Amino acid sequence: MIAWQNGAISNFDYLMYLNNLADRSFTDLAQYPVFPWVIKDYTSDTLDLENPETFRDLSKPMGAQNPERLKDFINRYNEMPAPKFHYGTHYSTPGYVLFYTLRAAPEYSLNLQNGKFDAADRLFRSIADTWNNAYSGMADVKELIPEFYMQSTDFLLNLNNLDLGVTQRGERVGDVILPPWADSAADFLAKCREALECDYVSQRIHHWIDLIFGYKQTGPEAVKAHNLFYYLTYEGELDLDAVSDPAERKAFEVQIMEFGQTPRLLFSVPHPQRRLPCVQRPLGPADASAPMDEMTGDAVPSLDEDDDEAGTHADDTTDHGDDAGVVTKHLEVDVPLVVEQQTPSAVVDWSVMLNLTHMATLPIHREGITGLALSHDSNTLFSVSQDSKLKVHDLRSHEEVIGQRIGDSSLSAVLLFPDNDTLLVASWDSCLYLYSVELGSVLSQWQAHHDAVSTVKLFRSSDDNRTVTVLSASWDGSIKVWELESDGTTWSYVCVSDLGEHAVDITALAVHPERQLAISGDNEGHMAVWDLADYTEQRRISDLHFQAINDLCFTPDGKRLITCSSDCTLKVVLLDSLVEAMVVTLDQEPHCIATDGTFILVGCEDGAIELWDSTHRTLVQSFRQHKAAVRAIAVASDASCVVSGDEDACFTHWIVQDADSETDVLSSL
Repeated sequence: MIAWQNGAISNFDYLMYLNNLADRSFTDLAQYPVFPWVIKDYTSDTLDLENPETFRDLSKPMGAQNPERLKDFINRYNEMPAPKFHYGTHYSTPGYVLFYTLRAAPEYSLNLQNGKFDAADRLFRSIADTWNNAYSGMADVKELIPEFYMQSTDFLLNLNNLDLGVTQRGERVGDVILPPWADSAADFLAKCREALECDYVSQRIHHWIDLIFGYKQTGPEAVKAHNLFYYLTYEGELDLDAVSDPAERKAFEVQIMEFGQTPRLLFSVPHPQRRLPCVQRPLGPADASAPMDEMTGDAVPSLDEDDDEAGTHADDTTDHGDDAGVVTKHLEVDVPLVVEQQTPSAVVDWSVMLNLTHMATLPIHREGITGLALSHDSNTLFSVSQDSKLKVHDLRSHEEVIGQRIGDSSLSAVLLFPDNDTLLVASWDSCLYLYSVELGSVLSQWQAHHDAVSTVKLFRSSDDNRTVTVLSASWDGSIKVWELESDGTTWSYVCVSDLGEHAVDITALAVHPERQLAISGDNEGHMAVWDLADYTEQRRISDLHFQAINDLCFTPDGKRLITCSSDCTLKVVLLDSLVEAMVVTLDQEPHCIATDGTFILVGCEDGAIELWDSTHRTLVQSFRQHKAAVRAIAVASDASCVVSGDEDACFTHWIVQDADSETDVLSSL
C-alpha cells in the first residue's frame, strides 16, 4: 500500500495486487480479476484526460452512475423483502469474462453456448455500446477485466476470422468497434492505460477500492453507497456444508459459480488516497535569490534594501564541511515572520548546524530505513528497516554492533527508553517489541493493533525509569496509550487508554509531555489533538493539508506545531489559534522533520536535508549526501550530531564542527 501511495508502483499493478489478495485469478472465471471502467466518453474525436467529464464517478458503483436508473434500483430495493439488494446481477461473472474474451478464447464461449456463439446483437461488438449498456441497462452493471489496461489486442480483434454473425441492423460482427479517439486497438489500450494512471484517476481510485475490496462492500456503508448485491455473492453468507438437500445445494452452487462473486474483503476502513507527485523544478542560480513569495504564492511586500544587514539577503553559495555536498542558500525573504521566542532552556540553538560536517554515508540495511534513534551520549545509533532488522552501530567507528531480526515483517519505528538500554520497536505485523541492547534479545512482544503499527512516541517515565508511558499509532486508525513497567528483569505492559480513531491510516504522531498533548496525522491530511491528562479528544484539524501528513512535531515550548505533507508543504502553526505562521511549498516532497523551535531540519524525496529558519522563512542550507528519499532523522540532544536514513538503506552521519577547530578534530578521528 505504501509503495502505491508513494508512486513506486502503478495503479494497474496495485489493482492486480489487490485482486490477488482477494483470491481473484486469471485461471478462475468465477473469480476473475475485476478492473474499473475509468473512461465514460466514447464519442469524442479526442480523449481529454484534463476534463473531469471524461471520467466515470469512481466513488459510485456502476449501478449508481446513471441517476435515473438508480432511482429504479432504489425503488425496487425499498419494496423488496429481506434479504434486500440493489442489483440482481453482478459486476463480475464468468459470463462477462467470456463476453469480453470472445475473440481471444472463442472455445470457452462455444462451450457455454452449446457449440455456437450467442446472438450477434448480444456479443461484444462495440466499446461505446458496452459502456452504454452498463450505464443504462437494468440488467447490466458490469465492470471491466484487466485486459483493457494491458498490451495484447487479441480480445479486440477478430484475428481468427470467426463467424460471429450479423446484427438485426444487418451489420456483420468482426473487430470490436472502437471509440473515435482511438486510432487502433493498440492505441485504444494505450489510452485506457494512460487514463488509469492519470492524476485524476489516481486521486479517486481509492473510492472504487472501497466499493470492490473495502468497507463499502456490505452493511450500512454498502446501502448508503447503493452497492449491495444478492447475498449469495458475498463470502461467508452461506454454509454449504449445512445444506442437506442435494438439489438445494446444487442450486446454491450454480448461483454462486455462475452469477458473480464479490471479492474477499480486504479493508474494513476507508482506503487511503494516493499521493500525487510533487511538481519539481530544477534548482538553478536564480533560485539563490528567489523571494519567498515565489515559493508560496503569497503576495507580500519586500524588505527595504538596508535590511540586508540582518542577514536575510545573500547571493553567495558557500561550502561547509568536507565537500560540495553541503550547499548554503539564503533566499530573499519578504516580511520577517513574527513568532514567539523560544524559552532559553528548551534546547541548544541549532544555528550551530551551519557547521554541520559529513562524516560517513554507509549502507546498513537491505531495504529502506524507516526509523532511527540515538543513545543519550550520541555514540550509538539504533535503526530499523523494511528488511525486518534492528541494527545497532557504533558511530565512533561506524561498525555494526548488533543485527537482529525482529519478527518477519517490515519495521516502522524505534524508540529508546530513558534507561538507555531498552528499545521499543514497531512492526507492520501489528505488534510492538521490547528489546534489550545489553542482553541482545527481545524481552516481550504483543499485538498492539489490528493493522501495521506506524509509529511510537514517548510520553513520560518515572524517576527511576522503571515505569514508561508510550503512545502507538496504526494503519487501523487507532491510537493507544501503553504503560510499561519493569521489575528490573522483565517488563509488563497494559493499555491504559484507546484514544479515538481516524477513518484512515495514521501516518504521524507527536507528543508534548509538559503540555500533556498529542497530535496525530493521517493519510488524508486530517489531524486530531488529544489531551493526555484525561485521554480525550480536543479538536480535529482538517484544513491545513489536502494530502497525507508525512511527519509532525511540536516546538519545545508546545505552542507551535510543525507539519509536512505529501502535498509538498512545510507549515508552522500556532496551536491555540491554528494561525499558519509559516507556509512554504517545497521543490520536493518532505518526509521527516525535526526542530529546535526556530530551525527546522527537513528530509526530502530527492535525498536532500534542508535547514530552514522558521523566523524568517529562509532556507539556510541544503545538505546533499543521500541519493534517495530521506525517511528518518535523529538529532543529538546537544545538537552535536545528526543522523539520517534513506529508502536505499543508507544512513548518513553528520557532526557539528567548530570552524576554527575542524581540522584538528577531523585528524583525531
